[in-house]
Amino acid sequence: MVTDLDGTRLKQVKADVYVVICIPSGIEVKARTMHSLFKLALCFCNSDFIRDGKPLTKAIGYVNQRGSILPASRESSARQALMRQGVTHLLWLDSDMVFPDDIIHRLWSHNLDVVGANCPRKVLPVVPTCEKMDGSTMWTTDKSTGLEETRRIGFGVLLHKIDVLQKIAEPWFPFTYDHKVRGYDGEDTNFCRALQKAGIRMWVDHDVSKEIGHVGELVYEHCMNEEYRGGVSVPFEDLPGEKTEVAA
Repeated sequence: MVTDLDGTRLKQVKADVYVVICIPSGIEVKARTMHSLFKLALCFCNSDFIRDGKPLTKAIGYVNQRGSILPASRESSARQALMRQGVTHLLWLDSDMVFPDDIIHRLWSHNLDVVGANCPRKVLPVVPTCEKMDGSTMWTTDKSTGLEETRRIGFGVLLHKIDVLQKIAEPWFPFTYDHKVRGYDGEDTNFCRALQKAGIRMWVDHDVSKEIGHVGELVYEHCMNEEYRGGVSVPFEDLPGEKTEVAA
């Protein structure tokens, strides 16, 4: 196995499976995300990729593009990955995600152009990020299993083949303004639209999705305690404070 964490071995890496992990971030990556990433690296090193009963050669790389403009960080991450000779896949991880250590193997095993997790948003009650093909919310429940096609998937946990980038036009990750709703469409939404236009299908792995966590912050107040209201539980919508999404 070859590691190419900083891209210094651009012309030396040859592997059947060469995954570059892209984590765009601000000035920090959450500690629990780094813990998951460390376990992922150990699993990648110690577990084989099998095809037709034979183990494949493998390599792993890493890009952490730091900046305050997310679309620019994604564009730069993708370009850096493309500069590395022989890359087969990009694994996008947000800097505040928790994920299973074997996530690369599990997503890779589907042999799909684009496959990822239905990540929970940082809002209570929790809602998912993905949409069904009809535009409705895609829920991952305890009964959900296997793959489901999606028309929109976030980049919290997403694996795609490198040649996907060569099938859609740049910029790959633009922010756009929707005058009809007077709001912005994120870079992930526009990436998904470009994939659909190019005829590239996207998939959610519900089994992986059940093991994804989104690290957030919560202001703990006495009113959240049942004893505060005489032993009566308080519906979330009746609690004071911000109820809207902190970050997708």
